[in-house]
Amino acid sequence: MKTKIILACLAVAVWGRLSADAADTYHKSSTPRCFAEWVRSDDGKVSASFAVDKTTFATNETIRLRCAIINNGDKALTVLRPFGDGFYTLAYGLSILGPDGLIPYRGTMKEYVLGTSAFIELQPGMVVEDQIELPPAIFPGLGAEGLYVIGNEYLSDGYPKQPAPSEFWKGKIKTHSVTILLGKKAPNKPSEATR
Repeated sequence: MKTKIILACLAVAVWGRLSADAADTYHKSSTPRCFAEWVRSDDGKVSASFAVDKTTFATNETIRLRCAIINNGDKALTVLRPFGDGFYTLAYGLSILGPDGLIPYRGTMKEYVLGTSAFIELQPGMVVEDQIELPPAIFPGLGAEGLYVIGNEYLSDGYPKQPAPSEFWKGKIKTHSVTILLGKKAPNKPSEATR
């Protein structure tokens, strides 16, 4: 059964809009099919998967990325939610290669501290999933028609309190990339008032 965990992380609110301002958790047996390719951490304790719901978008559509983390071990672990640090994800974690080359992050740089709500305790065999939108304003070049390859590096670090939980997992996982095609701009749908 899915449970919602309410976000209270200001950095996420400012730097990456999560689809429902929440993360989903579920047992590995309920993992959506889009998470077919998993990459294990060097120590084998967790795995990460990166996906999109579809591979073709209109140039004016919002691109939502999905990332999931699974606890492979036999004891609970505390981890940073997949997009729990939205600023890091957008500024450093994502790499976007578009039809004209690498698309750099052009957002502002800020100093910040993550809140404890950016982290989650995962029981053995449990999965946590987040979604994040790609804001074209901070990725100049995103929106031109063509193929895009998007890579993601998941990072779990920066627990805001000391001592950190005893089973806090720190590390990085470079996930598989996703490929999307941006096509022609989708026509505006007529509003109810004009029908």
